[in-house]
Amino acid sequence: MDRYELWYSGNERRRNGVSILVDEELRSAYVPYVGLDEEVKVSFWEALEEVVRSVPSSEKIIIAGDFNEHIDVAPGGYEDVHKGFGFSGKNGEGVALLNFAMAFGLVVVNSSFSKKEEHLITF
Repeated sequence: MDRYELWYSGNERRRNGVSILVDEELRSAYVPYVGLDEEVKVSFWEALEEVVRSVPSSEKIIIAGDFNEHIDVAPGGYEDVHKGFGFSGKNGEGVALLNFAMAFGLVVVNSSFSKKEEHLITF
């Protein structure tokens, strides 16, 4: 399709997989987050905030990433962005992610469904 690219992950028969149709101008970045100084982490969140604020309100925002966060198994004051599923115990990265989601009206989607215990760390 003009201006769009299809990303697909699944088996060769193209069944039971996941596909996402994205604008060809989609940008992505990798951020090595674990083990960095707090100053670097704050800088990351400020840069991400600047990018999100630059998106027109008529556009949809999807931020996909592994933030190395633990958001806990219960929302704990974050009911608008956290739907109750997570890895037990919050960490600093989890709190930062939840605060960011609240500030911009986003939802931590993988907290919206339960996962097998062996998948809690990998989601």
